Amino acid sequence: MKYTDKGSVSLSVQCESLSEKEVSVIFSVEDTGMGIKKENIPYLFNAFKRVDEDRNRHIEGTGLGLSIVKEFAELMGGKVTVNSIYTRGSTFIVEIPQTVTDANPIDRTDMYGKKDDNPGRSYHQSFEAPDARILVVDDTAANLLVIKKLLRDTKVQLDTASMGAEALEKTLNTHYHVIFMDHLMPEMDGIECMKRIRSQTGGSSRDAKIVALTANADQKSRQLYEKEGFDAYVLKPVTGNTLETELRRLLPKEVIAFEVKDENVLEESVSWIDSGTKKTNIRVTMSSVSEIPRDLADRYNIATVPLRVKTEGGCFRDGIDMDSDAILSYIAGRKKKAALLPISTPEFERFFSEILKTSNNVIHISASGKIYDTSIHGALEATEKLNNVYVVDSEQISAGQGIMAVEACRMAEEGKRLDEILERLQQIRGRIRTSFLVENVDNMVDSHQINNSLAKMLKAFLIRPILVMKNGKIRMGGLRLGSWDHARRSFVSYALRNSRYIDKRILFISHVGLTKNELDKIRSEVEKYAHFDEVYVTKASPAIAINVGVGTFGLICMMKE
Repeated sequence: MKYTDKGSVSLSVQCESLSEKEVSVIFSVEDTGMGIKKENIPYLFNAFKRVDEDRNRHIEGTGLGLSIVKEFAELMGGKVTVNSIYTRGSTFIVEIPQTVTDANPIDRTDMYGKKDDNPGRSYHQSFEAPDARILVVDDTAANLLVIKKLLRDTKVQLDTASMGAEALEKTLNTHYHVIFMDHLMPEMDGIECMKRIRSQTGGSSRDAKIVALTANADQKSRQLYEKEGFDAYVLKPVTGNTLETELRRLLPKEVIAFEVKDENVLEESVSWIDSGTKKTNIRVTMSSVSEIPRDLADRYNIATVPLRVKTEGGCFRDGIDMDSDAILSYIAGRKKKAALLPISTPEFERFFSEILKTSNNVIHISASGKIYDTSIHGALEATEKLNNVYVVDSEQISAGQGIMAVEACRMAEEGKRLDEILERLQQIRGRIRTSFLVENVDNMVDSHQINNSLAKMLKAFLIRPILVMKNGKIRMGGLRLGSWDHARRSFVSYALRNSRYIDKRILFISHVGLTKNELDKIRSEVEKYAHFDEVYVTKASPAIAINVGVGTFGLICMMKE
Protein backbone atom coordinates (compact mmCIF):
# COMPACT_ATOMS: atom_id res chain seq x y z
CA MET A 1 0.00 0.00 0.00
CA LYS A 2 2.66 2.51 0.99
CA TYR A 3 4.45 2.23 -2.37
CA THR A 4 1.22 2.67 -4.39
CA ASP A 5 -0.11 6.25 -4.57
CA LYS A 6 -2.62 5.61 -7.38
CA GLY A 7 -4.45 2.61 -8.79
CA SER A 8 -4.87 -0.57 -6.80
CA VAL A 9 -3.35 -3.42 -4.84
CA SER A 10 -4.86 -6.79 -5.75
CA LEU A 11 -4.66 -10.13 -3.93
CA SER A 12 -5.42 -13.46 -5.56
CA VAL A 13 -5.17 -16.98 -4.15
CA GLN A 14 -4.93 -20.04 -6.38
CA CYS A 15 -4.37 -23.76 -5.96
CA GLU A 16 -2.26 -25.78 -8.39
CA SER A 17 -2.11 -29.56 -8.28
CA LEU A 18 1.38 -31.04 -7.96
CA SER A 19 0.33 -34.65 -7.47
CA GLU A 20 -2.62 -36.66 -6.19
CA LYS A 21 -1.78 -35.78 -2.58
CA GLU A 22 0.01 -32.45 -2.90
CA VAL A 23 -0.90 -29.01 -4.16
CA SER A 24 0.79 -25.63 -4.37
CA VAL A 25 -1.16 -22.74 -2.87
CA ILE A 26 -0.18 -19.57 -4.75
CA PHE A 27 -0.65 -16.12 -3.26
CA SER A 28 -0.20 -13.25 -5.69
CA VAL A 29 -0.05 -9.58 -4.69
CA GLU A 30 -0.09 -7.09 -7.55
CA ASP A 31 0.21 -3.31 -7.32
CA THR A 32 0.27 -0.35 -9.68
CA GLY A 33 2.97 1.44 -7.69
CA MET A 34 6.46 2.73 -8.38
CA GLY A 35 7.91 -0.62 -9.43
CA ILE A 36 11.46 -1.85 -9.04
CA LYS A 37 14.49 -1.33 -11.26
CA LYS A 38 15.78 -4.55 -12.79
CA GLU A 39 19.23 -4.13 -11.30
CA ASN A 40 17.71 -3.82 -7.79
CA ILE A 41 15.60 -7.00 -7.88
CA PRO A 42 18.48 -9.33 -6.81
CA TYR A 43 18.84 -7.29 -3.58
CA LEU A 44 15.15 -7.11 -2.69
CA PHE A 45 15.16 -10.00 -0.24
CA ASN A 46 18.36 -9.04 1.60
CA ALA A 47 17.79 -8.12 5.24
CA PHE A 48 18.04 -4.37 5.99
CA LYS A 49 18.38 -3.58 2.30
CA ARG A 50 16.05 -0.90 0.92
CA VAL A 51 16.39 -0.31 -2.82
CA ASP A 52 15.84 2.97 -4.70
CA GLU A 53 16.30 5.07 -1.54
CA ASP A 54 16.09 8.34 -3.50
CA ARG A 55 12.44 7.66 -4.36
CA ASN A 56 11.28 6.07 -1.10
CA ARG A 57 13.32 7.92 1.53
CA HIS A 58 10.10 9.41 2.95
CA ILE A 59 8.48 5.97 3.34
CA GLU A 60 8.92 4.23 6.68
CA GLY A 61 10.56 0.81 6.73
CA THR A 62 13.61 -1.17 7.79
CA GLY A 63 14.12 -3.43 4.77
CA LEU A 64 13.12 -6.53 6.75
CA GLY A 65 9.65 -7.35 5.41
CA LEU A 66 10.61 -9.20 2.25
CA SER A 67 13.52 -10.93 3.95
CA ILE A 68 11.12 -12.33 6.55
CA VAL A 69 8.62 -13.38 3.86
CA LYS A 70 11.35 -15.24 1.97
CA GLU A 71 12.59 -17.03 5.09
CA PHE A 72 9.08 -18.12 6.14
CA ALA A 73 8.23 -19.29 2.63
CA GLU A 74 11.40 -21.38 2.41
CA LEU A 75 10.87 -22.80 5.91
CA MET A 76 7.55 -24.16 4.60
CA GLY A 77 9.23 -25.63 1.54
CA GLY A 78 7.98 -22.85 -0.72
CA LYS A 79 9.39 -19.84 -2.51
CA VAL A 80 8.73 -16.20 -3.28
CA THR A 81 9.36 -14.49 -6.62
CA VAL A 82 8.79 -11.01 -8.05
CA ASN A 83 7.98 -9.51 -11.43
CA SER A 84 8.19 -5.76 -11.84
CA ILE A 85 8.23 -2.98 -14.39
CA TYR A 86 9.84 0.21 -13.11
CA THR A 87 7.28 3.04 -12.60
CA ARG A 88 4.38 0.72 -13.51
CA GLY A 89 4.06 -1.74 -10.64
CA SER A 90 5.10 -5.07 -9.18
CA THR A 91 3.72 -8.55 -8.61
CA PHE A 92 4.95 -10.74 -5.76
CA ILE A 93 4.14 -14.44 -5.81
CA VAL A 94 4.42 -16.76 -2.81
CA GLU A 95 4.06 -20.51 -3.45
CA ILE A 96 3.55 -22.90 -0.54
CA PRO A 97 3.26 -26.70 -1.03
CA GLN A 98 0.47 -28.34 0.98
CA THR A 99 -0.62 -31.92 1.57
CA VAL A 100 -4.19 -32.81 0.54
CA THR A 101 -6.03 -34.68 3.30
CA ASP A 102 -9.48 -34.37 1.70
CA ALA A 103 -10.16 -33.33 -1.90
CA ASN A 104 -13.83 -32.45 -1.29
CA PRO A 105 -14.76 -28.73 -1.08
CA ILE A 106 -15.27 -27.56 2.49
CA ASP A 107 -17.83 -24.78 2.07
CA ARG A 108 -18.53 -21.43 0.46
CA THR A 109 -17.59 -18.30 2.41
CA ASP A 110 -19.04 -14.80 2.18
CA MET A 111 -16.03 -12.74 3.19
CA TYR A 112 -17.86 -9.41 3.01
CA GLY A 113 -20.86 -10.60 4.98
CA LYS A 114 -18.85 -12.26 7.72
CA LYS A 115 -18.98 -10.46 11.05
CA ASP A 116 -16.05 -10.17 13.42
CA ASP A 117 -16.69 -12.70 16.18
CA ASN A 118 -13.73 -11.47 18.18
CA PRO A 119 -13.51 -7.70 17.88
CA GLY A 120 -10.99 -7.47 20.73
CA ARG A 121 -11.02 -4.64 23.20
CA SER A 122 -14.18 -2.55 22.87
CA TYR A 123 -14.03 1.21 22.38
CA HIS A 124 -15.67 3.59 24.87
CA GLN A 125 -15.90 7.31 24.25
CA SER A 126 -14.12 9.00 27.15
CA PHE A 127 -14.81 12.73 26.64
CA GLU A 128 -16.40 15.45 24.50
CA ALA A 129 -14.65 18.69 23.55
CA PRO A 130 -16.63 20.63 20.92
CA ASP A 131 -14.46 23.73 21.42
CA ALA A 132 -11.18 21.89 20.84
CA ARG A 133 -9.39 22.56 17.54
CA ILE A 134 -7.35 19.63 16.21
CA LEU A 135 -5.16 19.39 13.09
CA VAL A 136 -4.04 16.06 11.60
CA VAL A 137 -1.16 16.15 9.09
CA ASP A 138 -0.54 13.01 7.03
CA ASP A 139 0.28 12.48 3.35
CA THR A 140 -1.92 9.35 3.20
CA ALA A 141 -5.61 10.12 2.67
CA ALA A 142 -6.70 6.82 4.24
CA ASN A 143 -4.92 7.71 7.51
CA LEU A 144 -6.68 11.10 7.65
CA LEU A 145 -10.04 9.44 7.11
CA VAL A 146 -9.39 6.84 9.84
CA ILE A 147 -8.45 9.44 12.45
CA LYS A 148 -11.48 11.62 11.58
CA LYS A 149 -13.76 8.64 12.15
CA LEU A 150 -12.02 7.56 15.35
CA LEU A 151 -12.43 11.01 16.92
CA ARG A 152 -15.94 11.63 15.61
CA ASP A 153 -17.69 10.89 18.92
CA THR A 154 -15.52 13.40 20.81
CA LYS A 155 -17.09 16.25 18.77
CA VAL A 156 -13.72 18.00 18.39
CA GLN A 157 -13.27 20.43 15.49
CA LEU A 158 -10.88 18.52 13.28
CA ASP A 159 -9.01 19.80 10.22
CA THR A 160 -6.63 17.84 8.01
CA ALA A 161 -3.58 18.59 5.87
CA SER A 162 -1.92 16.25 3.40
CA MET A 163 1.53 17.86 3.46
CA GLY A 164 3.72 20.18 5.50
CA ALA A 165 3.17 23.26 3.34
CA GLU A 166 -0.62 22.94 3.74
CA ALA A 167 -0.19 22.55 7.50
CA LEU A 168 1.81 25.80 7.65
CA GLU A 169 -0.95 27.63 5.80
CA LYS A 170 -3.60 26.42 8.23
CA THR A 171 -1.58 27.07 11.39
CA LEU A 172 -0.78 30.63 10.28
CA ASN A 173 -4.31 31.90 10.95
CA THR A 174 -5.93 29.12 13.02
CA HIS A 175 -5.17 28.33 16.63
CA TYR A 176 -5.01 24.57 17.13
CA HIS A 177 -4.80 23.04 20.58
CA VAL A 178 -3.26 19.75 19.41
CA ILE A 179 -1.60 18.76 16.11
CA PHE A 180 -1.07 15.11 15.13
CA MET A 181 1.93 15.10 12.77
CA ASP A 182 3.06 12.24 10.52
CA HIS A 183 6.83 11.86 10.76
CA LEU A 184 7.72 10.74 7.22
CA MET A 185 6.17 12.92 4.51
CA PRO A 186 7.51 14.00 1.09
CA GLU A 187 9.02 17.46 0.56
CA MET A 188 8.85 18.41 4.25
CA ASP A 189 8.96 15.77 6.98
CA GLY A 190 7.13 16.02 10.30
CA ILE A 191 10.15 17.17 12.31
CA GLU A 192 10.84 20.10 9.99
CA CYS A 193 7.14 20.99 9.82
CA MET A 194 6.88 20.99 13.62
CA LYS A 195 9.88 23.31 13.96
CA ARG A 196 8.50 25.72 11.35
CA ILE A 197 5.09 25.82 13.04
CA ARG A 198 6.71 26.73 16.35
CA SER A 199 8.88 29.44 14.79
CA GLN A 200 6.28 30.71 12.32
CA THR A 201 6.18 34.52 12.29
CA GLY A 202 2.66 35.55 13.24
CA GLY A 203 1.62 31.92 13.50
CA SER A 204 -1.49 31.18 15.54
CA SER A 205 -0.42 27.69 16.63
CA ARG A 206 3.12 28.27 17.85
CA ASP A 207 2.19 26.97 21.31
CA ALA A 208 0.15 23.98 20.09
CA LYS A 209 0.89 20.54 21.49
CA ILE A 210 2.36 18.44 18.66
CA VAL A 211 2.18 14.64 18.63
CA ALA A 212 4.30 12.52 16.26
CA LEU A 213 2.49 9.82 14.27
CA THR A 214 4.92 7.00 13.54
CA ALA A 215 5.22 3.29 12.75
CA ASN A 216 8.59 3.06 14.50
CA ALA A 217 8.26 1.69 18.04
CA ASP A 218 11.94 1.28 18.92
CA GLN A 219 13.73 3.11 21.71
CA LYS A 220 15.90 5.06 19.27
CA SER A 221 12.83 6.59 17.59
CA ARG A 222 11.30 7.47 20.94
CA GLN A 223 14.49 9.26 21.96
CA LEU A 224 14.50 11.12 18.62
CA TYR A 225 10.98 12.49 19.14
CA GLU A 226 11.75 13.54 22.69
CA LYS A 227 14.97 15.21 21.57
CA GLU A 228 13.32 17.10 18.72
CA GLY A 229 10.64 18.46 21.04
CA PHE A 230 7.44 16.58 20.29
CA ASP A 231 4.99 16.59 23.18
CA ALA A 232 4.17 12.90 22.62
CA TYR A 233 4.16 10.22 19.97
CA VAL A 234 1.48 7.74 18.85
CA LEU A 235 2.18 4.46 17.09
CA LYS A 236 0.46 3.48 13.87
CA PRO A 237 -1.97 1.91 13.32
CA VAL A 238 -3.78 4.28 15.68
CA THR A 239 -6.81 3.38 17.80
CA GLY A 240 -9.59 5.51 19.21
CA ASN A 241 -8.50 4.75 22.76
CA THR A 242 -4.93 5.86 22.08
CA LEU A 243 -5.94 9.10 20.37
CA GLU A 244 -8.38 10.02 23.12
CA THR A 245 -5.83 9.23 25.83
CA GLU A 246 -3.36 11.71 24.30
CA LEU A 247 -6.02 14.36 23.72
CA ARG A 248 -7.30 14.15 27.32
CA ARG A 249 -3.75 14.65 28.51
CA LEU A 250 -2.79 17.47 26.16
CA LEU A 251 -5.99 19.51 25.75
CA PRO A 252 -6.57 22.47 28.10
CA LYS A 253 -9.02 21.40 30.80
CA GLU A 254 -11.37 24.26 29.99
CA VAL A 255 -12.14 22.94 26.48
CA ILE A 256 -13.20 19.49 27.72
CA ALA A 257 -16.94 19.79 28.20
CA PHE A 258 -17.67 16.26 29.33
CA GLU A 259 -15.44 13.47 30.64
CA VAL A 260 -16.27 9.89 31.59
CA LYS A 261 -15.13 9.18 35.15
CA ASP A 262 -14.20 5.58 34.78
CA GLU A 263 -11.38 3.65 36.43
CA ASN A 264 -10.18 2.29 33.11
CA VAL A 265 -10.19 5.73 31.54
CA LEU A 266 -8.27 7.13 34.50
CA GLU A 267 -5.70 4.37 34.17
CA GLU A 268 -5.28 5.09 30.47
CA SER A 269 -4.97 8.82 31.04
CA VAL A 270 -1.85 8.41 33.18
CA SER A 271 -0.33 5.60 31.14
CA TRP A 272 2.10 8.06 29.59
CA ILE A 273 3.57 8.72 33.04
CA ASP A 274 4.09 5.13 34.15
CA SER A 275 3.80 2.00 32.06
CA GLY A 276 2.32 0.26 35.10
CA THR A 277 4.95 -2.46 34.97
CA LYS A 278 6.07 -3.49 38.41
CA LYS A 279 9.78 -3.10 38.97
CA THR A 280 11.73 -6.31 39.09
CA ASN A 281 14.30 -6.78 41.81
CA ILE A 282 17.08 -8.09 39.54
CA ARG A 283 17.46 -7.73 35.78
CA VAL A 284 20.22 -9.53 33.89
CA THR A 285 21.95 -7.91 30.91
CA MET A 286 24.70 -8.94 28.49
CA SER A 287 26.67 -7.72 25.51
CA SER A 288 25.77 -8.93 22.03
CA VAL A 289 28.57 -11.50 21.76
CA SER A 290 26.53 -13.75 24.04
CA GLU A 291 24.42 -15.23 21.18
CA ILE A 292 21.57 -16.12 23.51
CA PRO A 293 18.49 -17.30 21.57
CA ARG A 294 15.58 -14.88 21.39
CA ASP A 295 13.12 -17.20 23.14
CA LEU A 296 15.47 -17.57 26.11
CA ALA A 297 16.07 -13.83 26.26
CA ASP A 298 12.32 -13.24 26.19
CA ARG A 299 11.60 -15.91 28.78
CA TYR A 300 13.99 -14.36 31.29
CA ASN A 301 13.64 -10.73 30.12
CA ILE A 302 17.38 -10.48 29.41
CA ALA A 303 18.45 -7.18 27.84
CA THR A 304 21.36 -6.98 25.40
CA VAL A 305 23.62 -4.04 24.63
CA PRO A 306 25.05 -4.36 21.09
CA LEU A 307 28.65 -3.94 20.08
CA ARG A 308 29.26 -2.10 16.83
CA VAL A 309 30.84 -3.59 13.73
CA LYS A 310 32.93 -1.10 11.75
CA THR A 311 33.04 -1.59 7.98
CA GLU A 312 34.01 0.50 5.00
CA GLY A 313 30.31 1.23 4.57
CA GLY A 314 29.84 2.54 8.10
CA CYS A 315 29.17 1.23 11.60
CA PHE A 316 26.43 -1.29 12.35
CA ARG A 317 25.01 -2.48 15.65
CA ASP A 318 25.86 -6.13 16.18
CA GLY A 319 22.77 -8.29 15.72
CA ILE A 320 20.44 -5.30 15.15
CA ASP A 321 21.49 -3.44 12.02
CA MET A 322 23.43 -6.43 10.70
CA ASP A 323 23.46 -10.14 11.59
CA SER A 324 26.27 -12.64 11.09
CA ASP A 325 25.06 -13.72 7.62
CA ALA A 326 24.98 -10.11 6.47
CA ILE A 327 28.43 -9.24 7.79
CA LEU A 328 29.98 -12.38 6.29
CA SER A 329 28.33 -11.60 2.97
CA TYR A 330 29.79 -8.12 3.19
CA ILE A 331 33.36 -9.28 3.74
CA ALA A 332 33.09 -12.27 1.36
CA GLY A 333 36.14 -12.88 -0.73
CA ARG A 334 38.25 -11.00 1.84
CA LYS A 335 37.87 -7.88 -0.29
CA LYS A 336 36.46 -5.86 2.55
CA LYS A 337 37.33 -5.66 6.20
CA ALA A 338 35.24 -5.49 9.36
CA ALA A 339 36.26 -4.86 12.95
CA LEU A 340 34.60 -4.59 16.35
CA LEU A 341 34.31 -1.30 18.20
CA PRO A 342 34.03 -1.33 22.00
CA ILE A 343 30.96 0.05 23.73
CA SER A 344 31.81 3.41 25.25
CA THR A 345 31.21 4.39 28.86
CA PRO A 346 28.45 6.91 27.93
CA GLU A 347 26.67 4.21 25.91
CA PHE A 348 26.74 1.89 28.91
CA GLU A 349 25.50 4.69 31.16
CA ARG A 350 22.47 5.28 28.91
CA PHE A 351 21.80 1.55 28.60
CA PHE A 352 21.96 0.85 32.35
CA SER A 353 19.91 3.97 33.12
CA GLU A 354 17.04 2.67 30.98
CA ILE A 355 17.17 -0.76 32.62
CA LEU A 356 17.13 0.78 36.09
CA LYS A 357 13.80 2.46 35.31
CA THR A 358 12.15 -0.96 35.57
CA SER A 359 14.56 -2.84 37.87
CA ASN A 360 16.08 -2.29 41.27
CA ASN A 361 19.37 -4.01 40.44
CA VAL A 362 21.25 -4.88 37.26
CA ILE A 363 23.65 -7.80 36.89
CA HIS A 364 25.66 -7.36 33.69
CA ILE A 365 27.36 -10.51 32.40
CA SER A 366 30.35 -9.31 30.41
CA ALA A 367 32.50 -11.16 27.91
CA SER A 368 35.98 -11.99 29.11
CA GLY A 369 37.98 -8.95 30.15
CA LYS A 370 41.14 -10.66 28.90
CA ILE A 371 39.99 -10.49 25.29
CA TYR A 372 40.67 -7.29 23.36
CA ASP A 373 37.78 -4.78 23.02
CA THR A 374 35.07 -6.73 24.79
CA SER A 375 33.91 -3.47 26.45
CA ILE A 376 34.04 -4.65 30.04
CA HIS A 377 36.03 -1.52 30.87
CA GLY A 378 33.23 0.75 29.64
CA ALA A 379 30.73 -1.19 31.74
CA LEU A 380 32.88 -0.96 34.86
CA GLU A 381 33.42 2.77 34.39
CA ALA A 382 29.67 3.25 33.99
CA THR A 383 29.10 1.69 37.41
CA GLU A 384 31.08 4.55 38.95
CA LYS A 385 28.17 6.86 38.13
CA LEU A 386 25.33 4.38 38.59
CA ASN A 387 24.40 2.53 41.73
CA ASN A 388 22.90 -0.96 41.76
CA VAL A 389 24.75 -2.11 38.63
CA TYR A 390 27.05 -5.09 39.10
CA VAL A 391 29.42 -6.20 36.33
CA VAL A 392 30.49 -9.84 36.31
CA ASP A 393 33.40 -10.91 34.11
CA SER A 394 32.20 -14.23 32.71
CA GLU A 395 35.70 -15.12 31.44
CA GLN A 396 33.74 -16.42 28.44
CA ILE A 397 32.64 -15.46 24.92
CA SER A 398 29.74 -16.67 22.81
CA ALA A 399 27.01 -18.67 24.56
CA GLY A 400 29.21 -19.17 27.64
CA GLN A 401 27.91 -15.78 28.74
CA GLY A 402 24.41 -16.97 27.95
CA ILE A 403 24.72 -19.96 30.29
CA MET A 404 25.81 -17.67 33.12
CA ALA A 405 22.95 -15.28 32.36
CA VAL A 406 20.38 -18.10 32.45
CA GLU A 407 21.80 -19.33 35.76
CA ALA A 408 21.52 -15.82 37.21
CA CYS A 409 17.91 -15.52 36.03
CA ARG A 410 16.97 -18.92 37.42
CA MET A 411 18.40 -17.98 40.82
CA ALA A 412 16.55 -14.65 40.73
CA GLU A 413 13.28 -16.49 40.00
CA GLU A 414 13.96 -18.74 42.98
CA GLY A 415 14.19 -15.64 45.18
CA LYS A 416 17.94 -15.78 45.83
CA ARG A 417 19.53 -12.65 47.26
CA LEU A 418 21.68 -10.43 45.09
CA ASP A 419 24.87 -11.29 46.99
CA GLU A 420 24.10 -15.02 46.72
CA ILE A 421 23.70 -14.75 42.94
CA LEU A 422 26.90 -12.76 42.50
CA GLU A 423 28.87 -15.24 44.61
CA ARG A 424 27.39 -18.17 42.70
CA LEU A 425 28.35 -16.63 39.35
CA GLN A 426 31.94 -16.32 40.46
CA GLN A 427 31.92 -20.03 41.35
CA ILE A 428 30.42 -21.39 38.12
CA ARG A 429 32.27 -19.34 35.49
CA GLY A 430 35.24 -21.70 35.61
CA ARG A 431 32.96 -24.70 35.02
CA ILE A 432 31.66 -23.57 31.63
CA ARG A 433 33.14 -25.54 28.73
CA THR A 434 33.33 -23.53 25.49
CA SER A 435 34.96 -24.99 22.38
CA PHE A 436 34.78 -24.33 18.63
CA LEU A 437 35.82 -26.24 15.53
CA VAL A 438 37.02 -23.81 12.84
CA GLU A 439 36.33 -24.88 9.24
CA ASN A 440 38.21 -22.13 7.38
CA VAL A 441 41.12 -20.26 8.94
CA ASP A 442 41.11 -17.24 6.58
CA ASN A 443 39.19 -15.09 9.07
CA MET A 444 41.63 -16.05 11.81
CA VAL A 445 44.41 -14.60 9.64
CA ASP A 446 42.45 -11.37 9.10
CA SER A 447 41.84 -11.04 12.85
CA HIS A 448 45.57 -11.69 13.56
CA GLN A 449 44.96 -14.88 15.55
CA ILE A 450 47.32 -16.88 13.35
CA ASN A 451 49.81 -15.92 10.63
CA ASN A 452 49.38 -16.56 6.92
CA SER A 453 52.07 -19.25 6.73
CA LEU A 454 50.41 -21.37 9.39
CA ALA A 455 47.03 -20.91 7.70
CA LYS A 456 48.40 -22.18 4.38
CA MET A 457 49.84 -25.26 6.06
CA LEU A 458 46.59 -26.04 7.89
CA LYS A 459 44.57 -25.77 4.68
CA ALA A 460 47.05 -27.82 2.68
CA PHE A 461 46.80 -30.77 5.09
CA LEU A 462 43.03 -30.40 5.79
CA ILE A 463 43.74 -29.54 9.42
CA ARG A 464 41.04 -27.76 11.40
CA PRO A 465 41.91 -26.05 14.69
CA ILE A 466 39.84 -26.35 17.88
CA LEU A 467 39.53 -23.15 19.89
CA VAL A 468 38.73 -23.30 23.61
CA MET A 469 38.22 -20.80 26.41
CA LYS A 470 40.65 -21.24 29.27
CA ASN A 471 41.19 -18.78 32.12
CA GLY A 472 39.41 -16.08 30.16
CA LYS A 473 41.51 -16.42 27.02
CA ILE A 474 41.04 -18.13 23.65
CA ARG A 475 43.56 -20.92 23.21
CA MET A 476 44.26 -23.68 20.73
CA GLY A 477 42.69 -26.82 22.13
CA GLY A 478 43.76 -29.24 19.47
CA LEU A 479 43.68 -30.07 15.75
CA ARG A 480 41.38 -32.29 13.69
CA LEU A 481 42.36 -33.80 10.34
CA GLY A 482 40.38 -35.13 7.39
CA SER A 483 36.97 -34.41 5.90
CA TRP A 484 34.42 -32.15 7.53
CA ASP A 485 32.28 -35.14 8.56
CA HIS A 486 35.23 -36.85 10.20
CA ALA A 487 36.37 -33.66 11.92
CA ARG A 488 32.82 -32.97 13.12
CA ARG A 489 32.45 -36.39 14.74
CA SER A 490 35.87 -36.16 16.33
CA PHE A 491 35.20 -32.66 17.67
CA VAL A 492 31.84 -33.62 19.24
CA SER A 493 33.57 -36.52 20.98
CA TYR A 494 36.26 -34.11 22.21
CA ALA A 495 33.79 -31.45 23.42
CA LEU A 496 31.53 -33.92 25.26
CA ARG A 497 34.25 -36.12 26.73
CA ASN A 498 33.60 -37.35 30.27
CA SER A 499 29.90 -36.68 29.69
CA ARG A 500 28.94 -38.06 33.10
CA TYR A 501 30.43 -34.92 34.62
CA ILE A 502 28.47 -32.55 32.35
CA ASP A 503 25.46 -30.63 33.67
CA LYS A 504 22.87 -31.79 31.14
CA ARG A 505 20.27 -29.12 31.72
CA ILE A 506 21.34 -26.99 28.77
CA LEU A 507 23.57 -27.10 25.67
CA PHE A 508 24.23 -24.39 23.13
CA ILE A 509 25.23 -25.20 19.55
CA SER A 510 26.58 -21.97 18.10
CA HIS A 511 27.40 -21.86 14.40
CA VAL A 512 28.39 -19.62 11.51
CA GLY A 513 26.49 -20.27 8.28
CA LEU A 514 25.78 -24.00 8.64
CA THR A 515 22.87 -25.57 6.80
CA LYS A 516 19.97 -27.34 8.48
CA ASN A 517 21.30 -30.68 7.24
CA GLU A 518 24.72 -30.01 8.77
CA LEU A 519 23.16 -28.92 12.07
CA ASP A 520 20.98 -32.04 12.15
CA LYS A 521 24.12 -34.16 11.82
CA ILE A 522 25.73 -32.33 14.73
CA ARG A 523 22.66 -32.80 16.93
CA SER A 524 22.52 -36.47 16.03
CA GLU A 525 26.18 -36.84 16.95
CA VAL A 526 25.63 -35.03 20.27
CA GLU A 527 22.86 -37.48 21.21
CA LYS A 528 25.36 -40.34 21.03
CA TYR A 529 27.28 -38.90 23.97
CA ALA A 530 24.71 -37.05 26.10
CA HIS A 531 21.03 -36.18 26.27
CA PHE A 532 20.37 -32.57 27.30
CA ASP A 533 17.09 -31.22 28.69
CA GLU A 534 17.36 -28.18 26.44
CA VAL A 535 19.42 -27.78 23.28
CA TYR A 536 19.59 -24.37 21.64
CA VAL A 537 20.94 -23.93 18.12
CA THR A 538 21.87 -20.32 17.50
CA LYS A 539 23.76 -18.33 14.90
CA ALA A 540 27.02 -16.88 16.12
CA SER A 541 26.95 -13.14 16.57
CA PRO A 542 28.70 -10.95 13.97
CA ALA A 543 31.33 -10.29 16.64
CA ILE A 544 32.24 -14.00 16.62
CA ALA A 545 31.59 -14.60 12.92
CA ILE A 546 34.13 -12.07 11.65
CA ASN A 547 36.86 -13.79 13.67
CA VAL A 548 36.22 -17.43 12.75
CA GLY A 549 34.29 -17.46 9.45
CA VAL A 550 31.69 -19.68 7.78
CA GLY A 551 31.56 -23.35 8.76
CA THR A 552 32.66 -22.86 12.35
CA PHE A 553 30.51 -24.32 15.11
CA GLY A 554 30.84 -24.60 18.85
CA LEU A 555 29.43 -26.63 21.74
CA ILE A 556 28.93 -24.78 25.01
CA CYS A 557 27.78 -26.44 28.23
CA MET A 558 28.55 -26.45 31.95
CA MET A 559 30.26 -29.07 34.08
CA LYS A 560 28.82 -30.37 37.32
CA GLU A 561 30.32 -29.29 40.65
